[in-house]
Amino acid sequence: MAKRLQGMSHQVVHLGAQVLNREDDYLDFLLPLAKAVAEGNVDRGVAICGVGASVGANKIAGARPQ
Repeated sequence: MAKRLQGMSHQVVHLGAQVLNREDDYLDFLLPLAKAVAEGNVDRGVAICGVGASVGANKIAGARPQ
């Protein structure tokens, strides 16, 4: 996904896991992403997950587009 976005001239800031760790919780990565969007540090965020990621991200004020 990152390479494809970069190929479309988007700057990619990777906030996800670099290696598999079964102890990781998706919120460990989702919350920094949602906060980066809400604070205006990035224009958009992409979380590849099921329903839980979008539910979690939407709980961060300002992360959800109006």
